[in-house]
Amino acid sequence: MKLTSNAVTKDSVRASSSHAETCLRHKGSLRPTSSVAATRPRLVATKVRHAAPGRLLCAIGVVLALTACGDSVVSPGVPVELKHSWEVSFNQGNSAAVAALYSEEAQLVMSGSAPILGKAAIRKTVDDMIKSGVKLRIGAAQNVGSGDIAYVYGPYSVFEHDGGREVESGTYIEVWRRRAGAWQIDLDVNAVGAPVAAQPQPSP
Repeated sequence: MKLTSNAVTKDSVRASSSHAETCLRHKGSLRPTSSVAATRPRLVATKVRHAAPGRLLCAIGVVLALTACGDSVVSPGVPVELKHSWEVSFNQGNSAAVAALYSEEAQLVMSGSAPILGKAAIRKTVDDMIKSGVKLRIGAAQNVGSGDIAYVYGPYSVFEHDGGREVESGTYIEVWRRRAGAWQIDLDVNAVGAPVAAQPQPSP
């Protein structure tokens, strides 16, 4: 589906992400608000075909609001294997491992849907998606961090089953926070539409 006239364009998201990359900096806390956060693919059988441009911009805005120029920026911000484990665990049918990547207060929003709040609800949603039989491919165009805050931005694709046709694609942005040495997702936002190009990912 094409993004609507009030949707975020690839160039506008890329410009915001570029600014975040140059100015990303750790702050003391990150608390998601009720209007911000999300996940990438949603159950195809129940999907609402509307993009989530506002939430995508809000997630980028959260990164920018919590950061300032000056501190060193590293890439990757989140360990590549940890980030890739979302896709691997999902495609292996392990909803517990996927949910473990999220903080207790994390929020995820399936494009066009209300936020899903908390790790337990996230696990149920992921489990329902797994039971539907869909498989995912998740890329990463940017993976940038500073201190205990990082973001990952890239494309995703949903397939009707292993080896099946693509039924959805789009772009996502995740905001990660490191707590006691462990990285977790606080915000996860997706928007259906032409995806951004990804960098090569490790083999499963």
